[in-house]
Order: sequence, then C-alpha cells, then structure tokens
Amino acid sequence: MKRFIHIFPDLVALMGAAAGLLRFCLYLVGTDEKGLLVSGHPLEIILWLLTAAAVILILLQVWPMTGSRRYAVNFPASTRAAAGCFLFAAGIFLTVMANRQVWSTLEFVRNIACLAAVPALTAVAICRRMGKRPLFGFHAILCLALTLHTVSHYRAWSACPQLQDSFFPMMGCLGLMLFSYYQTAFDVGLGNYRMQLGTGALAAFCCFAAIPGSGTALLYLTGGIWTLTNLCALKISSEPAPDKKKEDAQ
Repeated sequence: MKRFIHIFPDLVALMGAAAGLLRFCLYLVGTDEKGLLVSGHPLEIILWLLTAAAVILILLQVWPMTGSRRYAVNFPASTRAAAGCFLFAAGIFLTVMANRQVWSTLEFVRNIACLAAVPALTAVAICRRMGKRPLFGFHAILCLALTLHTVSHYRAWSACPQLQDSFFPMMGCLGLMLFSYYQTAFDVGLGNYRMQLGTGALAAFCCFAAIPGSGTALLYLTGGIWTLTNLCALKISSEPAPDKKKEDAQ
C-alpha cells in the first residue's frame, strides 16, 4: 500500500464523491410512485459495494502506518490545513445561521456550542498555519459542538424508514465527532496516530456521501475537507512503533 500513501486523501475524496453521486442518482431514478427507494436497486448495490471497498482501503492503508504521538511531528506548519479549518468554521457558522429557529433546549444549546466552535476553529487555523500546538480547549469545544449536533439529529435519523436516509449523515457526524476527539487528544500529547487517520478518512468518505438530500450539505462538505486537510503526517514504516515512555520523556 506504500504507493498509495501520497494520494490517500485524494482517493478517499474521490470515492466519497462517487458515493455522493450514486446517492444523488439513486434518489433521482431509484424511487417508486410513493417516493420510496426501490429495494435492491442496482445503484444502491453499487453504493454499498463502493462503501465496503472504501472501508477496506482505509483499513489496509492505515493499519501498517506507525507514527509519533508528538504534535510537532504530525502537524507541521500547513497553509492547506489552515484553509481546511477556516472552511469548516465557515460551514458551521452558515449552517447555524440557516437553522436559527429551534424547537427545543437541546437545539438551542447545540447552536450556541456551534457558534463557539467557529472562533475556536479559527484559532486552530492560525496555529496550523504557524505550526504551533493549539490549546486543547479549541478542539474540545468543537468536539462538544459536533456531539450536540449528532445527538440533536438522532431522533430524526432513527425515525427514517429507509436506511439510505440516515446512514451516511449519521456516520458522517459520528466520524467528525470522533476525529475532533482525536485531535483534542493530540493537543494534550495523548494522540493515537492510527485512530486519527482512520476516523478522519472514514468521516470524510461518509460526509461526501451524505451531501445529496442533506439539510446540512455545507456542513458535510466543509467537514469532509477539514478532516482530509488535517490528517496526521502520512508515512509507512516497517520499524516498531516508538516507545511511548521514551516519547513522553522527550
């Protein structure tokens, strides 16, 4: 899998975009007279096969990778990463503005947390551009906002009669939430290299696949870009993983 390492994020993005296109076409031509998806439609079968292939590719690519838990090693100064953070901050802000009317306390608290995540992500973007470790609270605020976003939408997802209506949006949100958690862990020196890469890649795939028919398409688009531009430094090594105690002592 070494030959794919430099194009790994691009492969994930391409497969996610293909999944999104398949879902768009499925809802366009794969419904019956009641507007429900036709069971066993060829496009849906291809979509699930593509999803399985993406999961296998990500696991095969991430598993042999070894890396340090040290922030500076994995997150050098990067204009690309900073741009991804800025885009996601904008996506969150515009999503909140489009959903200002709330019907429950949970939705109100979710919107407040998401608004707080905008300056937090902006601060992270500045740190990524300068190659500095951000305060762990910035990613922690984002993680809280994404958790509340996921919880606030769970009732609607669970009420969906068709798996296609909820699977990719829910997995995309869960992926973003987990990725922000592992980002927070790196900020305090407890990062998990494989989990950060794996959750980020899976989140991006599901986010891009979830865009068609989603009420928060901008959140998924910018969230997917954010994860792929903020992955750990990509490398494959045949050497044993660094000893954690030695790393902590450095």
